[in-house]
Amino acid sequence: MTISSVETSPRQRRILFDECIGKPHVERLKTFVEGKSGPKVQIAHLLDFQSQGVKDEDWVPRAIREGWIIITQDRGRGGIKKGEPLPRVFRSLKGTHVVLSRRVGERKSEQKIDIIHSVWEEILDLDLKPRGSKFVIEPRPGTASQGKLVDRSPPEIRNPTLGPMKQQNLAYEPDASTTT
Repeated sequence: MTISSVETSPRQRRILFDECIGKPHVERLKTFVEGKSGPKVQIAHLLDFQSQGVKDEDWVPRAIREGWIIITQDRGRGGIKKGEPLPRVFRSLKGTHVVLSRRVGERKSEQKIDIIHSVWEEILDLDLKPRGSKFVIEPRPGTASQGKLVDRSPPEIRNPTLGPMKQQNLAYEPDASTTT
């Protein structure tokens, strides 16, 4: 099976977990949300489509083109894989993605899945956000299994109606020929 082998409908939401989250745990999440997410949600693990260890820059472009929202724990800080850091790949391709915060990533796998499940309805609506949006799942203080989804998208993606000068936070300096 390849990433592109599954047909899509107009608003079929596609959630793809990468290798940072174990496939058995993704299967557990599927049992939590099956039937609750509606018929147009496809949940998959990267290992459903390819073998382990493929460089991010080899699989991410196709997944983004096909409309997958990617959930990862990879923040691009070290690791054993060679190649482009995943956050840089997302930025260059404007891929919408969700990253588990360091505090969520340090938890046991069962707790990670519980936290993802707690923000599941919000994740399902990420296909409506601008391309290239970045979200982080943070733990909700005082709980072991609740999280919150935080928008960490760059300003030009979060608010594309801002002009380039406001996006870059530049002051306007009028042309000398227009001043009196």
